[in-house]
Amino acid sequence: MAIEHRLALGRQVVRIITRQGSVLVAALREAGLRVTQFDGQGRDGPVQELFIEIERKQVRNIVAQARALDPRCYYLVDDVRLASSAELPRRDPGGWRAILKPK
Repeated sequence: MAIEHRLALGRQVVRIITRQGSVLVAALREAGLRVTQFDGQGRDGPVQELFIEIERKQVRNIVAQARALDPRCYYLVDDVRLASSAELPRRDPGGWRAILKPK
């Protein structure tokens, strides 16, 4: 488990609930992320919920960026077990994957 935690393989969904949705969306999209925004109603009034699917190793940076812009935001992080066939930008494999990948 310790090795898997350090490698941080896979993808996760970060859900951020905030009252400053437009500010966070602009900053996160400026950073090159794909963000989906939903309007909602919280206990104390209107809120926005942001969905961001990212590599697991990016989660801490994204959460820190969101908390810097809105210290009162609430966030949840979920593992992605299965997702639709939405096209994601492909990267060339590096390291041992490039050597073992059939050509």
